[in-house]
Amino acid sequence: KVKLTNLQQMANTLIFLQENNYDSIEQLKTNYANALSSFNNSQIKRNTLNQEIVKLNEQIHYLGQYYATKPYFTKMLYEKNKATFHKDHSMEISRFEEARKYLKSIYSTESVPSLQYLYRQRDQLKSDLKKINTTLHAQWKLENQLKIVLSNTNSLLKHENQRFVTRNNSLE
Repeated sequence: KVKLTNLQQMANTLIFLQENNYDSIEQLKTNYANALSSFNNSQIKRNTLNQEIVKLNEQIHYLGQYYATKPYFTKMLYEKNKATFHKDHSMEISRFEEARKYLKSIYSTESVPSLQYLYRQRDQLKSDLKKINTTLHAQWKLENQLKIVLSNTNSLLKHENQRFVTRNNSLE
């Protein structure tokens, strides 16, 4: 049963080589190296997109926190007894100050974008991520297929070389 599976794999390897017009093992190795490189580059792009999405989510969080707690801070500014108001709403005011400090560190020289803009930007990145994941899957399949074909071809060539050496030794 094992030999039958091996024969089927070798037959599939030969069919793949013929269908894709591979003329040499060097060509196969080059294409495998290119497929592996493309796959690795796509993984780097995917990781970069994921990091950008994480940053945007953090910005969205703090901008939302800023807008949600800003009324407390504004009201405190107009209160006669600021200390009492600050004590009663210390959590909201500290969250506002935390969000304001974060936003100033990110947008020190430019204006803070709207939440809608950040949401659109995140949606675009998620769309790009979905496309890159589809590409990655296709590249992974190709890289895996080429790896198997390369391995089978190397096995086949080793086996043929061993038979050739054995024949030459028996002829002497």
